[in-house]
Amino acid sequence: MNKKFIKSGIIMLIVAFFVLSINVGAETGDIEDSQIALSSQQQAFIDEILPAAQEGLRDEKLLTSVTLAQAILESNWGESGLSKKSNNLFGIKGDYKGKSVSMATMEASGPTTANFRVYPSWKESIEDHTDLITNSERYKGAVGETDYRKALQEIKDGGYATDPGYVDKLATIIERYNLTQYDVVYDKIESHHKIAAIGKVAPNKSQEIIWSAPYHTINSEKIGTLENYSNRNLEISWQAKTKNGLWYFIRENNKDVGWVNSTALNLTYHQNENEDVNLTKYVDDLNAHVYRLPSPEKQFDKGSIASYDRKALHADKKITRDGYAWFRLSEGDSEIGWVRADKLNDRLYDRITEQNVYSGYANVENSATDSVWTKPYNTKNAEKIAPLSDYTKAKLELVTRAKVGNTLWYQFKVDGHLVGWASEKDLNIIYTPNSEKPTTQVAYVKSPEAIIYNKPVETTSTELKEVGFYYGKLLTVDKEATVLSERWLHLKDNENSLGWIKATDIQS
Repeated sequence: MNKKFIKSGIIMLIVAFFVLSINVGAETGDIEDSQIALSSQQQAFIDEILPAAQEGLRDEKLLTSVTLAQAILESNWGESGLSKKSNNLFGIKGDYKGKSVSMATMEASGPTTANFRVYPSWKESIEDHTDLITNSERYKGAVGETDYRKALQEIKDGGYATDPGYVDKLATIIERYNLTQYDVVYDKIESHHKIAAIGKVAPNKSQEIIWSAPYHTINSEKIGTLENYSNRNLEISWQAKTKNGLWYFIRENNKDVGWVNSTALNLTYHQNENEDVNLTKYVDDLNAHVYRLPSPEKQFDKGSIASYDRKALHADKKITRDGYAWFRLSEGDSEIGWVRADKLNDRLYDRITEQNVYSGYANVENSATDSVWTKPYNTKNAEKIAPLSDYTKAKLELVTRAKVGNTLWYQFKVDGHLVGWASEKDLNIIYTPNSEKPTTQVAYVKSPEAIIYNKPVETTSTELKEVGFYYGKLLTVDKEATVLSERWLHLKDNENSLGWIKATDIQS
């Protein structure tokens, strides 16, 4: 291709040619001159065309410095009429996707008019120039060449320019403005986005380097290695894809660590494994905690879930890890976090707020309409056992008392066998230790067949033994109780407690 200088008129063409010759002459005056700083306008020009120019080098085709120098020389730093009006930085003739403009130009044979390509932007002009050089057999020697002077010579020898000083002019521009600094092309981050994942250092990867940015991208510096992070769960909060690999940004204990190659980690959790659900959940265990990620570790702990008690919470994600199912919860538009499934209920249950061991007896009210339950009614896992009316003739031994809301519930036995739970409203308590009153007297048992009980209630489970040996012996009475209108006395032999006996079976 012949060297071109573009003009809108012959007179202006001659003047511009003279000015450009002086400018280039200054560029080539003394190659050993020190590098000079770019003006803000020149730096802006380079900044704008640099990404497209570096794409040619990124594909191992054409040095960025060569492309930049040609663009500077051919377009006079983007100030030529053709580069401004048609975004054509290199004066390439013809049309671009059917678009062209006719302009006057000065060829070696003299002034003439030619059609020049019109581009949407300088980016397409750079790309088209790179394609022209790298896809033409004439310039194949410049493709992949790492020495800018050799690359320039190949381009000139291929017929791109007839000016014998073409290579020196471009080399001077490269050297004076330190354009070789752009020949070091960093790896390009093609995509990056937030993720939620957990990983551990993979076997034999403890020496993998941690970087401040994905390796060989701009501003990437070595931070350390993964040696101190083996056998620990690491949070992965970002993922970046470069031409040469996939990278993870890791954190530990809520502190940023850095970027590592994805091959250095074995993932134990990734958000893509989450199952979509649409469920309503309620808090069951007030001691449960919420976690940022589905792992019960301090570094992910967001605190107690108790403040969400008795609220309808929405579960949108589910995952099973290490044998436990987890749900991701939210309230309204606010995400709460991850909670283990066994700490939640599918519906709103009543909660036992107090529970303790109890000692007493009761019988069933005649008007009882409720049932016996495996647990207090409407608490978790409560199931109906039988109508409470089945036990109207029994004396119920109360062994546990629980408070649910404002109601008391009692767990009871019959004849020593545990049955279930009943509400206080359906029971008539006939005996508690508070029913006992102190007394002091001595007495004899009337009959050796009289029965002694461990409680002042007559059931098969409270029956101890016949008086036998103690018949006719003077015994001490220290307590009395009245149960179902029947008076009972507690017997002692010296300091030994014998048990309870009906008052009708003794004489003072």
